[in-house]
Amino acid sequence: MKLFRSQAQWPLAVFTFLILSACGGANGGPSGGSPEILDSLAPNSNSIDRSEPIQTQVLLLTGGGTRDSDNQALQSMLNQRSLTFRVVSFTELNALPQEDLAKFGVILWPGGNFSQQARALTAQTRERLRYAILQNGVGFLGFGAGAWAAGSTSTGLGLVRERFSVFEPRSRGKSGTQVSIEFPDGSTRTLAWREGPELGSWGNVMGRYPNGKTAAAEGRAGKAHVLLSGPEPQGSITQRNRNSRPTETNLDLAYAWIQAVLNPSHP
Repeated sequence: MKLFRSQAQWPLAVFTFLILSACGGANGGPSGGSPEILDSLAPNSNSIDRSEPIQTQVLLLTGGGTRDSDNQALQSMLNQRSLTFRVVSFTELNALPQEDLAKFGVILWPGGNFSQQARALTAQTRERLRYAILQNGVGFLGFGAGAWAAGSTSTGLGLVRERFSVFEPRSRGKSGTQVSIEFPDGSTRTLAWREGPELGSWGNVMGRYPNGKTAAAEGRAGKAHVLLSGPEPQGSITQRNRNSRPTETNLDLAYAWIQAVLNPSHP
């Protein structure tokens, strides 16, 4: 396990974050997005009812079923943005006590092979994760496989009651493709897609697939704020043929989503 600490002050105000994202911050430069997109990520809701103060902002899961390149991209972004984070493999997660889980701000379950990721967790670990989110108020952010994990009641965490379905893109490579996501203000982003779900009617819609179905949404699960995305805002699609191109990196969007979970209410 790796533990990273930041010298930045915590917590960050969502309003400050939105201004920096729209205008370009000291760590990240221009966001490439609009303030309307980022503002839509923070709902008008009451503060999350946490049982423990945040000691480490992000628990980043890694290991079986995840991609090293994607994980390294997320770690680089977290370092650049001066967020505290801890990297824990799915196997190591089985040994993490309940009281430790309660002290994270957000659990980030990245994309990858959901079946392989889920197999690495014991039933007891899944229950500890559920308790940390639903009862301790620890936020949850799921990309691709992480979105499936939130919706699966058998091998996942069963955080939402909505039954998700598979999105079927018009074209795809052996490991995925790119997909254009439309945001509430009408702007679009190109994100990586690797077997990520459609989210049905769950939550507040933050992005839609080209077929109009929900690609990204946020909502409450127990005492926690949950944000799910079928596409993945980090990494790149491996080039499979002459006609395919690597996806755009959208790490500023990943950062925006992390902040939306950490700070779900406007100040």
